[in-house]
Amino acid sequence: MNLAAELDINTDLDEEIEGLFKDLGEDDAVEHMVIPDMPGLSETLHNEEQRMDVYRVHLVDFTRQVSSFLGASLSGGFRATEAAVTRLVERLSALHELGDHVGKVLIRHRGRGLEGEGANSAKYDYTVCFGALKLDIPLLKDAEKRLGQPAEHATVDFRNALKTMGSYGIHTLYASTLPHDAQARHLLRLCLNVLADYLRMFQEGKTLKYEGIDPWQGLPVVLNPAGFPDPNLTCLAAVNGLKPRTVSRLVDKIGSLMLDVGPGHPLKQYASVYDAVFGFEKLSDVLVRPPMEINNARWLINEHESQPLSDSQARLVRFLAREFPNGSQAPGKLVDSLYATDFGCVNCFHLMDRMTLASDLLKAMGKAAPHRKSQVDFSLENLEMEVLGNLEKGLARVSEPVLKNLCVSNDALVARQPERDEVRACVDERILDLVSFFHHRSQTKKKMESLPFAVNEFDKSDYQTIARDFGSTVDEAKDLVRIFKLCFDDGGHFIRPVFEENIPALARYQDHVFEFLWHYLQNSMHREDRISFLNALQVLIDRMNQPQKALTVLLEDFLHDPETIQFHDRNALMLCSVLMRTFNKELHKDTEYTPQEVLKVKAGLDQRAVIHAREFLDANRERFFVKIRTIHTLLKQALGKYKVKGRPPTRYLLILEWEAYILLSLVGGAAAETVVGSALGEYGNPDSEIYHLPRSNQALLWLLLLLQVVAQGAARFGRPADAVLLSQIKNREEFFVALGGGERARKQIRNLVRQLKRNFK
Repeated sequence: MNLAAELDINTDLDEEIEGLFKDLGEDDAVEHMVIPDMPGLSETLHNEEQRMDVYRVHLVDFTRQVSSFLGASLSGGFRATEAAVTRLVERLSALHELGDHVGKVLIRHRGRGLEGEGANSAKYDYTVCFGALKLDIPLLKDAEKRLGQPAEHATVDFRNALKTMGSYGIHTLYASTLPHDAQARHLLRLCLNVLADYLRMFQEGKTLKYEGIDPWQGLPVVLNPAGFPDPNLTCLAAVNGLKPRTVSRLVDKIGSLMLDVGPGHPLKQYASVYDAVFGFEKLSDVLVRPPMEINNARWLINEHESQPLSDSQARLVRFLAREFPNGSQAPGKLVDSLYATDFGCVNCFHLMDRMTLASDLLKAMGKAAPHRKSQVDFSLENLEMEVLGNLEKGLARVSEPVLKNLCVSNDALVARQPERDEVRACVDERILDLVSFFHHRSQTKKKMESLPFAVNEFDKSDYQTIARDFGSTVDEAKDLVRIFKLCFDDGGHFIRPVFEENIPALARYQDHVFEFLWHYLQNSMHREDRISFLNALQVLIDRMNQPQKALTVLLEDFLHDPETIQFHDRNALMLCSVLMRTFNKELHKDTEYTPQEVLKVKAGLDQRAVIHAREFLDANRERFFVKIRTIHTLLKQALGKYKVKGRPPTRYLLILEWEAYILLSLVGGAAAETVVGSALGEYGNPDSEIYHLPRSNQALLWLLLLLQVVAQGAARFGRPADAVLLSQIKNREEFFVALGGGERARKQIRNLVRQLKRNFK
């Protein structure tokens, strides 16, 4: 068996695929859609979610044990604390045994509040992160429905545990899962007992003093540079057997260095002295990092040790740690309001809450005492720019209807929605200015959408809005509009050669121009021009050489509403596949699909783009699975007996799956491997329902092409489970041939089976 030798299926099928587009006609919509049962790929993804649900139940139990540990620590009972420590040690060991994860589990406060649970629910709105797996109360409610009795009362237990964490002011808890290793268990027990003593003493308001180095004789509490007791520095001293004065000198030394070094210095990426300790190679080589950390504010922004914070992010976290020390939940809510990735999904009232929290943070910055400013390495202006810059990025993703319901009136922010009481809030004037700007931007966007047809003239305020959006001058904005106008003829048709001639001028505005074109112009032109425009965009993003920014725009748009299919979903996937590669020979052709031959590319992948896309899809796996299930369910509906009102054409759904599998095969990662492996299980079985629906025969050649794509993708991944499926396909040639489809279908099957036999002897 040789998976290293990648499947080299005949991909000289361009003309044939073009013909298949013509063979598959548009279906007239005559009935409402009825979603059928979900066998095959959809069922497999559903089963994968159920498998993840079992992990979620483990995370619920872990959270319960954390809650029990906190309660026992604060009760002061020695036996109760020891029992709680033992249970938590065993739970972390069980999580380690689950495998396929990064060996860490993180609980962090989000503080948004939960639908239908009142304002007080913000106190217990947490997210648990275990590798790519996420868990919160809404996700657990969905899991309960899938699991039934085995998960009975899980949400109640989870909610109660999170309430306990909220009442004790925990905004982050970060723990290493535990291998079966006596030394690791000893360190964890030591760390937990130190934290128990620390929490109890802090809760009782005792004076925390250095009383020795043995935590069983007295807790050696360590202070941070701001003079506050620090649980993580205290644990650092305990698990390494260090004298308090040694750690204190280390804290003072590193704290002074962090203040003295200039912008861009590596020390500026650390959110605290505790984190910076492990940034020194000589220290990290000899010091053991505590296996559990409480209220380390860096985890509010970042889930992975390998991902450094930016200077501005770290500076903001340091500011929050000093303004809200020891047990405040404010940092979690404030960070979430700035760095949340779901601005495109919230309603106007949730958006109002985020604007209000950001305003409170700006107010706190303005009131920071002068003596505190001298202790903290921050520029007030830079911190405010970080806050306002993140709000601007978030507002740029808010949908038009939501933005319309949030407006500025009489120097106040107003949220209004039918059948809801109007809500008003006084916020920082700079936030009011941002909201007003995006309202102007919305109006300018409508003018841009009509630009191909020269319906509206642009005025001074339009050019000012475009200039602000692009970070350019008004004159440059006028030049951009002039260039866009040149790209359309008098009939509103797109002129690709003119667009490509002006790409050097457009590329000067690379921070915004792609997003602007993607959102403003893709749906505003004649349908027959859209493929040409799409391919012209490929040339632009290839020239810009900033794949991560474009990928974020495209993938967020693709997953915006995972239960809905949009025309531009295919375009988003095609462009993502272009961004995966350092060379794209199809850039100067008007193509409706990504050629299958790109699956031969390995050395020519842009690793920046691949890693970014992989991390994005793994972090959003729940929404991604829903999107794939939606596409596949609609495809099976299209191949079924009844026509469905509002369903996309069959040929569009087939090419959409094609593009999804090609992108996933290039990207890899946990989410991609799950989807491609599930598709291989369905398309690799000639008895699957997908081949035996009333209209399957009309689409058989395309279904077999999808089999080829997922087979190549699975071969790229090299998973043992996929190798078994690939090996089985070669023994099913006669059954695939029996499906029909004529000589072309037989040729496709022979090519696939021949290569499989070569690699699986």
